[in-house]
Amino acid sequence: MNYEVNSGYCNICDKVVPASYESRDGKMYLRKECARCGVTETLLSSDIERYQKKQEFGKGTFPPSEPRVVVVEVTNTCNLSCPTCMSNMGRESAKFDPPLEYFDRLFRSLSQRKPPPHIELFGGEPTTRDDLPAIIALGFQYGLHVCVCTNGVRLADEEYCRQLLSTGAGIHFQFDGMDSCTYRLLRGNEDLLEKKLTALGNTSKYVQTPISIFCTLARGINDKALTDIIEFCRQRRKVVGALYLIPLARTWDNGEVQFAWREEERLTVEDVENLVAEKFSGIEFLPAGSMDVPVPFRELLRPFAAFRGASPSCESIAFLISTENGYVPASEFLKTSFYELAEDLKKKASRNNSDDPKKKDDESARTFWGKILISLWYGSLIRKHVKLDRVFSEKGLKKYLGMLRLVLNIRSREKRRRIFEEITGKKSIFRLVVLPYQDRFQHQSQCVERCPVAVGFLDPENDSVRTIPLCSWRRHRSEILSKMSRPGA
Repeated sequence: MNYEVNSGYCNICDKVVPASYESRDGKMYLRKECARCGVTETLLSSDIERYQKKQEFGKGTFPPSEPRVVVVEVTNTCNLSCPTCMSNMGRESAKFDPPLEYFDRLFRSLSQRKPPPHIELFGGEPTTRDDLPAIIALGFQYGLHVCVCTNGVRLADEEYCRQLLSTGAGIHFQFDGMDSCTYRLLRGNEDLLEKKLTALGNTSKYVQTPISIFCTLARGINDKALTDIIEFCRQRRKVVGALYLIPLARTWDNGEVQFAWREEERLTVEDVENLVAEKFSGIEFLPAGSMDVPVPFRELLRPFAAFRGASPSCESIAFLISTENGYVPASEFLKTSFYELAEDLKKKASRNNSDDPKKKDDESARTFWGKILISLWYGSLIRKHVKLDRVFSEKGLKKYLGMLRLVLNIRSREKRRRIFEEITGKKSIFRLVVLPYQDRFQHQSQCVERCPVAVGFLDPENDSVRTIPLCSWRRHRSEILSKMSRPGA
């Protein structure tokens, strides 16, 4: 298999050097050739079969012209001091807390992009800003979808939790499992677990839309607890709609963590997929960026739309279905493989990208009869791939009427969820996403250049909005924020 040559960072001197891919012993490595230090390499995948399958599926996928997700740092203040922090918190002398006018200009500019990106408020810890609800309101004012990425500590205050969730913003909640030792090693604070459980309890009282759990996985620390973490989410499935699994990346200097780190033992994307597969036999992970989703399904399959264009080496996604006996892989409800269903959806999406307006779903999906015609087409697709008797609790004509109702309301999250539970006997869909962060050892220019996730900011040098790919941001962050910051501790 041929892989394009790109660049990376030398493991020793950290200079940009030519890089290539090398497959051996069932693994994939990033090989870097430095004129000064010689050859160094980094493990990219420990399962070449899974890796190559996703590469093949992703052939022909074009990178996005604009970021689909824009991360916005609202502060560099944090109420924790995690030694594994990807933002390098606690090492900056200048304080960054831009005024509301900054976000007004930033959101106004981003809202004019086609399509407008999803906004993720980041930090630091966003909840340390008392005016966070006002920042969220500004995003909504410009028609943007807004999420808050939080460690959850302030949500342990029930009144604050109520106020934050009343804004309607999505919540990405950082949670690494149910062992206090995990938090001591990864977050530097073993007392965090109790606060996070209290925060999740408060969230369950006031949540409007299911939250997403973001979990960092580290070999030898909490990787074997993954099954328990998934079950934890299942027991709270009315509150938790997705689990994002982040393989621990090397973002610290020597001596800053209390655990041993061996580069050759780092968890890769495929390692995480295999950990899930140990519990859920037959589960299939697709490269999230390689899936072109037809218009009517974009709300349902939002993660595919958000990551569209990303390298097949990056984010991957799978689905679990809740049953009376727990979660089972979505593949148990399919006549074909998940990949075959995805291929048919990609074909339909490419047809929809035709210049012929008669072939587009965008406008027809807005009319009643257009929805009926689209429902008939997707109905045939569903019958081809889905075991209807396993999915739907109703039989005969009621089953098909229920399927029609579902497709007709596919764009409405609340209606879709209610109808799906009604016609399937309280089943629900749970998303599993493997979300890698490329540290300097794994950094690959060909992945970063097509990344649909970027950090957005107002450039102080030319007073314009700029974006930098998320995995490259750490290299520029301190310099850029210092130019925009006021002096202070």
